[in-house]
Amino acid sequence: MKRLVPAMVAVALMLLVSSSADAATAPRLVGKWTVKSTITKSVNASSNPLGHVYTGQWTFTPKCATGGCATTLKRPRYSDGTLVTYTMNPTMATQYRGTRAYTAPCFANNGSVLVQNGYTNTEVVTINVTKSAKGVVTAFGGTLVAKFKPTPAGQAKNCVPGEVDAKLQSVKRIS
Repeated sequence: MKRLVPAMVAVALMLLVSSSADAATAPRLVGKWTVKSTITKSVNASSNPLGHVYTGQWTFTPKCATGGCATTLKRPRYSDGTLVTYTMNPTMATQYRGTRAYTAPCFANNGSVLVQNGYTNTEVVTINVTKSAKGVVTAFGGTLVAKFKPTPAGQAKNCVPGEVDAKLQSVKRIS
């Protein structure tokens, strides 16, 4: 019996390691999707009011031939529809995350530009896979968190920090 116990432990460890490796493989996030975004937090961001719902087409293009991997996301910006790009990376078996940082103008209440590079904006998109089939995502939820921090030039013009958070929900895959 003493010889059998180490062998059983070794087999159990091999099974545990192989199942953990399989669980760490994210399904492939690919295609054009209709995505509904609901604003859940809006601080100093009058163009994105609390509760407002945006629906847009998001496109996911993997950077590999098969499986889950770094994936390019292109989505329309809520405020003006301009396409913005992120690199989404699988962070666990059911999640992708991408971050984008850039400078942006600070606007007055009347819409005029107070200062061109008034903010450093950081956006984080998190996609939580809720369904998959045959290694491909078939439904997801998630969040988009956008934080606006005044630059020194923005602070000099009294630009204030802000944040917009949105709950994401896939509506359907278009292609």
